[in-house]
Amino acid sequence: DRSGCAGVFAGKRVRSNSRSGAMRKASLIALLILCLCVASQAQTWTYSTWIAQYPSLSGSDALPASQPLHDGIPNLVKYVLYGMDPTVPLVSATSRDPMPVQRWQTDVSGSFGAVTTTTAVSGTNAHAHAVLRWRPRAGVTDYRVIPKGTNDLQHWFWGASGCVIFTDGTYNYARSRSNFLVWKKVFMSLQVEPVQ
Repeated sequence: DRSGCAGVFAGKRVRSNSRSGAMRKASLIALLILCLCVASQAQTWTYSTWIAQYPSLSGSDALPASQPLHDGIPNLVKYVLYGMDPTVPLVSATSRDPMPVQRWQTDVSGSFGAVTTTTAVSGTNAHAHAVLRWRPRAGVTDYRVIPKGTNDLQHWFWGASGCVIFTDGTYNYARSRSNFLVWKKVFMSLQVEPVQ
């Protein structure tokens, strides 16, 4: 809490007026470093602590599988994705930003290119792999997101067996292991499950 740090810092500063200048400076530097370390600690979450921030949701509306806004997105999905609010419907591109979207990544001579929104698959682009992009909420401790892929909607490949998972520091990506020369159709999805 930065305001708490500032208060401690200011209080220490007042009490240290009787010390020598060097001692006072060293004390203030040490306290500032401590405050910065405390302020930079990542927030951790459980579903119950997250949903408790929204007192307007109670009873069945606060359950993980509920969709109190009837926007097709359960509370649990909004919990595991960055910046989503269970009391705000998905009505704009900004509010949908953390949601999973399909992208493409070309693979020419074993060298992957940048993730792109290009959808044309022909020629060298036939080496393209489907990529599912999503933005996770940091600090979630009780659920995990597992990507899965299929080429027939019947046989799903889960996690690392069907996808290569990587991140750019903001978004997570799951790239299908098979390209369009192998899989003529690719479907990808995310499953949220409790951490055991």
